[in-house]
Amino acid sequence: MEGFIQRLQQWPRNVRLFFVANMLYQIGGGMFSVLYNLYIQGLGYSETMNGRIISIQSLVTAIMFIPVGLLGDRLSRKTLLILGACSSGLLFVGRSFWAEGSGILLLAGVSGLFAAFVQVLAIPFLAESVSKAERLRVFSLYSSIVLASQIIGSLGGGVFADGLQWAGLDRISSLQFVLCIGGIATL
Repeated sequence: MEGFIQRLQQWPRNVRLFFVANMLYQIGGGMFSVLYNLYIQGLGYSETMNGRIISIQSLVTAIMFIPVGLLGDRLSRKTLLILGACSSGLLFVGRSFWAEGSGILLLAGVSGLFAAFVQVLAIPFLAESVSKAERLRVFSLYSSIVLASQIIGSLGGGVFADGLQWAGLDRISSLQFVLCIGGIATL
């Protein structure tokens, strides 16, 4: 373990900061992915609305993969990653309180656009930031952090929302509060 920590300290500062930022991004995304469906149902929308939201966000993300990849080749990946994460966080905060149907769908689509920035550009950013000899370790750590952080966000967000409801907050308010916290973590 000591050797691993020493190796981490030798990685470029940008890579270490990226891992911290990515952890927060994934925790916020994990909170949002689990609780947003419950929030939409709590607002009185049907399961069909949840399906539309997920479909629109996923479709826009998929459509944007190639354009974002090409943009990343022409511009600074670091700047685009920051733009994508900050925009995602701001959109998550907005989505935490938006209750009108067409606005919910529009925000889901725009969220999908900025989600593509992080999904497409993270690995190339890491690859250009470390030596070839370190790439396997960096990619493995990145994948582990993504998975662990999403689980922590999903579990923590659910427990936190339940705790707020147990403390007396109504269901919608508790979900909005935790979704907003998830958006701030993503930001």
